[in-house]
Amino acid sequence: MHYHVFIKKKIMKNNHQTLNEEILRIKSLFTEERLYGNLVEAGPKGMDPSLDDEDTPEKKKETPKKSEPIIITDHDPTWDYKAENGVWYTKKKNGGKDWISLSGNKKAYDNLNTKYPDTLEKSKNNTNNTDTDNTDTDNIDTDNTDTDNIDNNKDNTKKDINNKDGKKTTTDDNDGTKKDDGEFNWDDISGIDPITKDDKGNIRKKYKENRDNIKAEDKRRLQLCDDVVKTLSSAFLPTLRKRRISKEDWAGTLGEQSKVQQGLFEACLKMEKVVKKHSTGSFINGKNKLESIAGILSGDIDEETHLTSRYKLFRGNKEEEEETTDTKSNDDKKTTGTDDKGRQKWDVYSNSRVWGTLTKKGNKYALTSKFGNQIAVRGSNKLGDGIFDKFLKNKRNNFPKGLLNSLITANKNGNVETKKGGKVVIFNVN
Repeated sequence: MHYHVFIKKKIMKNNHQTLNEEILRIKSLFTEERLYGNLVEAGPKGMDPSLDDEDTPEKKKETPKKSEPIIITDHDPTWDYKAENGVWYTKKKNGGKDWISLSGNKKAYDNLNTKYPDTLEKSKNNTNNTDTDNTDTDNIDTDNTDTDNIDNNKDNTKKDINNKDGKKTTTDDNDGTKKDDGEFNWDDISGIDPITKDDKGNIRKKYKENRDNIKAEDKRRLQLCDDVVKTLSSAFLPTLRKRRISKEDWAGTLGEQSKVQQGLFEACLKMEKVVKKHSTGSFINGKNKLESIAGILSGDIDEETHLTSRYKLFRGNKEEEEETTDTKSNDDKKTTGTDDKGRQKWDVYSNSRVWGTLTKKGNKYALTSKFGNQIAVRGSNKLGDGIFDKFLKNKRNNFPKGLLNSLITANKNGNVETKKGGKVVIFNVN
């Protein structure tokens, strides 16, 4: 090989290596860091390339894009709703052009926030893309509506006016209608939930249960009253005096239970059914069963009178037929008592139970059934023999001597008159 050829090849080889190195050197100058730094440095304004991208003034001055408001169209059939910048707006579906702020309508706000709990919060990211000061967000027209008459802290959608008759009304700018001040808010009503058949059935069932409970409670109380009257009568009013016990012995034996029974008995005296059922017999000083027990418990009837008094329940027993020991006249001794007008009256028995009363006024005696039964034919002047035989001639009746014969004579002579459709029979006794 010739020398010059050798030298030429070596030079070409060296130049090739040098060119590759130069290309690599140039590429190293155009890394991302050097490239973008050079571009920033070459900008029209220039800046320190040492600054981070996040700290650049351009980044700080960047204005966020306006997000779309949240619009709701299926809340009710009449109105649409919009959430924007933390404020609810509304407009009519048909014919409504402008969005109206609901900031003054607490009820509407609460209903919307309840149904759409996160919507209002999400809408706070909305902006107007303006450089205005937004510190007073309550008075800003966020939807750019034509509301030139905005009054701070007031909702100008409704205006109060006075009618010709002086009545205060409110004009609703939504539809131009006039509403009386305090009138029902129709806008909040989207539909009516009717009461179902099952609901009505449950209500009727509840009423029936309440009635049944009341009846059951009444029955329970009447049974308690029957029991307490029976036990007190057994303790205080046996026909045989040797079987009676004093109130002191009774209370000492029962202890606190005696106070319970006494309280129950006093409560029972206020019940009409109890009084009607147990006001029977002739016991201490002509008092009936309830009156005698009440007198013993209250102390109105002293112990001596209680334990020594002789009284008559029924005829047939020698001790029962003994006369009472009070000092009244014979006629008074034989009376059951007096009515509310002070007239003498006697119980009339049917078998062993009181059926009615015979009341005296002057020389007239009125016979009535305690059950309000008709006992004679209307307009008649005579009582039927059946009533005499079954009731008036009952040996348990405590009539004064000779009174029964006088009634029989008056009835035989037609000296009888009927009143109240035959429910009352009056004997005129000469």
